[in-house]
Amino acid sequence: MVPAQEAKQYSFTHYSVSNGLAAYSTSVAAQDDQGFIWIGTNNGLQRFDGSRFLTFRHNPGDPNSLPDNVITHIMYDSKKNLWVLLLDGSIGIFDTRRFSFKRVNIFTQIQKNLAGARRITEDSEGRIMLIYSFQEFLTYNKIKNEFSYAYNPFRMPAGWGPNEILDDPTGKRYVIIGDSGLIVYNRITKQLSYRGHNSDKEPLIERYQGLTYTGGFHIDKKRRLWFRQWPPAGGCYIFCYDLKTNSPVLDFGSINEIILKYNEPANILEQKDGTIWLTGLQVFLRYDEIAKKFIPVYNGYLTDRSISFESVSLFEDKEQNLWATTSNNGLFVFNPAKEVFNSIGHINRGNSLKGSGGPAAYAQLKNGDLLVGYWGEGIYRYDKDMRNIPLNIRGIEEKNWWSAWDMRPLKDSNTICIVGQPAFIAFYDQAKKSVKRIEPAIFEKRTIRQVVEDRFGNLWFGSQSRGLYKWSAAKGARKFEDGLYKIPNFPEKCGKVMKLIVDSKGYVWAGTEMAGAFKYDPATDAVLEHITDKGPAEKRLMNNAADILEYNDSLFVIAGAGLNFYNTRTNTIRHIDISDGLPSRAIVSLQRDKAGYLWLGMTTGLCRMNIFKKTFTTYNRSDGMANDNFDISTDYELADGRMIFGSSNDFVIFNPLDVRPKGAPPMVKITEFFVQNKSLLVDSLLNLKEIDLAPNENSIIISYSILSYFNETKPVYYYMLEDIDKDWKKGNELNQAFYNYLPAGTYTFRIRAENADAVSSKELQVKIRISPPFWKSWWFYGLLTISCIIAFYLADRERLLRMRSNQKLRTDIALNLHHDVNTALGNINLLSEMARMKADKDIDRAKELIEQISYKSNDMMIAMDDMLWMIDPANDNMEKTLLRMTEFIDSLRNRHQAEIDMHVDEKVRSLKLGMKNRHSFFFIFKTALRCMVQYSGARQVLINIDLQKENSLCLKMHGETTIPGYDPVTMRCMEEMRTHASAIHAELDMQKGKAGGNMVLLMPVS
Repeated sequence: MVPAQEAKQYSFTHYSVSNGLAAYSTSVAAQDDQGFIWIGTNNGLQRFDGSRFLTFRHNPGDPNSLPDNVITHIMYDSKKNLWVLLLDGSIGIFDTRRFSFKRVNIFTQIQKNLAGARRITEDSEGRIMLIYSFQEFLTYNKIKNEFSYAYNPFRMPAGWGPNEILDDPTGKRYVIIGDSGLIVYNRITKQLSYRGHNSDKEPLIERYQGLTYTGGFHIDKKRRLWFRQWPPAGGCYIFCYDLKTNSPVLDFGSINEIILKYNEPANILEQKDGTIWLTGLQVFLRYDEIAKKFIPVYNGYLTDRSISFESVSLFEDKEQNLWATTSNNGLFVFNPAKEVFNSIGHINRGNSLKGSGGPAAYAQLKNGDLLVGYWGEGIYRYDKDMRNIPLNIRGIEEKNWWSAWDMRPLKDSNTICIVGQPAFIAFYDQAKKSVKRIEPAIFEKRTIRQVVEDRFGNLWFGSQSRGLYKWSAAKGARKFEDGLYKIPNFPEKCGKVMKLIVDSKGYVWAGTEMAGAFKYDPATDAVLEHITDKGPAEKRLMNNAADILEYNDSLFVIAGAGLNFYNTRTNTIRHIDISDGLPSRAIVSLQRDKAGYLWLGMTTGLCRMNIFKKTFTTYNRSDGMANDNFDISTDYELADGRMIFGSSNDFVIFNPLDVRPKGAPPMVKITEFFVQNKSLLVDSLLNLKEIDLAPNENSIIISYSILSYFNETKPVYYYMLEDIDKDWKKGNELNQAFYNYLPAGTYTFRIRAENADAVSSKELQVKIRISPPFWKSWWFYGLLTISCIIAFYLADRERLLRMRSNQKLRTDIALNLHHDVNTALGNINLLSEMARMKADKDIDRAKELIEQISYKSNDMMIAMDDMLWMIDPANDNMEKTLLRMTEFIDSLRNRHQAEIDMHVDEKVRSLKLGMKNRHSFFFIFKTALRCMVQYSGARQVLINIDLQKENSLCLKMHGETTIPGYDPVTMRCMEEMRTHASAIHAELDMQKGKAGGNMVLLMPVS
């Protein structure tokens, strides 16, 4: 765009695909009753909460999703319905809480209209009308959920097509603008007035009866009708007609002189404050009510706060922010009424390009004008509206190159002292509009950076690298140079004199680059204080003294690698650093506003500090500044309280009262609630007294916002989850709270917003309950308790059964032992009696009987020893059993001179046998071997023990003898072996033949 007049540059915030916008092509924006911004794009419908975009597109598997992804128009009506028009011709209502689309039926007289250009509008009575450009319009019936011409409040004249239907509620009429001209429908008389049929003698129709191809814009609050016309020859005329006075305000106005290329004005937005904006293809204009002309908005890239577009449309939200949707470059937002930070630059008078020299000196004149000295690019003059005007000073050329470093009005209220580079001093007489310049040799042509006037009328000068100088008014009254001298007690190696001030008590303060701060008595030139970074701990600077500010009668603020607060009453310094919340240590200038806030110029922007609450609010390019890299001691305060901070190529001017917090922030709203990374419907959740989550739904993300889109708000969020967070947590840049793997329990999520003065919003609380897993629920604990009781009962019963079984086994063993002992003792007793009787008569027989007594008593001792060994739990393994079997074999081998060989499979040694099985197995083994060796006289016995099929213990025994079947002892032993085998469910097979006897035992093992 090449404007025929200077275009206005506003400060825009830009949202594009890189910020989460679905597409660069956006159609229109709207705001719902909750405060969310809705944007129509050619890649879906989006909701914006100030931090993130939520996108809705067509989903073939979801009948409630949008039928198409290209959104051509949206409108939020008075009944809180979000109307969505789509490229495929469909229209419907999108539920902003449940995120579902409800299609509305369309009944049109002209079927081709379904895919034609459409607009939707609502009148003052809540009537929704769908307008097909230059064809027809349809009205919505809520009960039948349809648009139809049958519900129209009036019928269009034959052959006339509407472009826009504008509601004039005060006049109780509609103004219809279309292809054939203007129409007025009177809602009271129910009459149509138009060219050739002016039933109500409407002056509007009379005046513009010759117009055709008209398009409608708007009827504003002043009842002015805005519309356009395309004449046959091309171009576009803009009209504004006052319906109250029936007189034109703007007639046949043209914007072709403003926009020197093809353009199509399409929409007019009237802001709440009455400002009129005209937008469209290559059109972005603001109407100047006083000059009755349109002012263009600059279209093109200058900085990252510029706007560039092909076609643009505007929407105003509840905070008077303007949302600009563009056809090719995404979404922009700005607030022209609240652009408090205005960047003022200059045009270099040598090359007519934007100046690059930084402002270093300012002086406000008696008439309100402002002189600004730019380093290397001269002195410029600005009026009270900061418009560059001619310098108009005799002695300084308009195209001058003075490098002024400081300007100070003197006490005579007329003269301004200007100092700079090379070392010059100039006095500007405002009354005479002339300047006198001198270059004293004492300064050695070194830059004079600072100048102040003390209470005696003397001038103090701070140089670039030559120290501190003074001009005595008494000594230099006749000749200025005679009054100049160098302050002797000021160190030369102090670097630059960064700042000179005179405090409220009349003392002169000098801040230096390398030697700290000095306090001088102007009457004696004596140093009263010298504060450095090497002083005592309670009075030590953090670094240099880039700037000095007297905050009140007892507190000085010294900038240097942080903030130094010097209390002159306690003679101590308190430091404020980044650990205290200070955004940056690179502080280059200081100002105090009328409300007591401390303003800090930094190399990264501006910061407003509440020194009592220790809160900080930062402002930078995102707040409308063209440049936020501020320079040392380039600040200034105007008489009306406005402040100036100089950057590297321009200066920022603003009224600090315009950026003060205005009450508590709005209550925070939960914008999204994620469970296991799945988004849930927030409104449905918040309507619940308590959000109930399953045990596996214990990872949540909560998104939040105050739904404010103006940078001035700058809220700080604080949240906590009770029983998880011990204290309030400061919100992150994503405006999200993350909690993972929460244990089961009931929690309260609390969140609030806080402004720069630490004033909090009303707290929002949300109760969240995470159910325990079933194994931690009360019913499971009850079931577990019952199960434990049952298990304990069953285990105890099993224990008792085992005890009884063991008791029975021990009883059986005891009975067997008792039986064997009784039998043995009976036999011994009988044999002893017989031996006594034969001792005198038959000595040989008595010896035989005594030998039998010996055998019987030995057998009894072995039996008793076996029983005691068997019931000992320490012997409850196969290794011990095999060892016992080996001992028994050795005893038989020695007593009967038999050759007994036993082979054992290695797998058998690892077996574990219970006492019952072990007792029976050993008994069968011992009895069978005794029958073969002791009772049958076998001299060779082979024994083999192994595992059969991994679950049967096999005992095989072969003796080279014949077991007599009629021997009562042998028969009794065999019967006892069968009884024991049956008790352990074993198979026992005993055979006899000529070659000897065989015994096979198969005992099941686990």
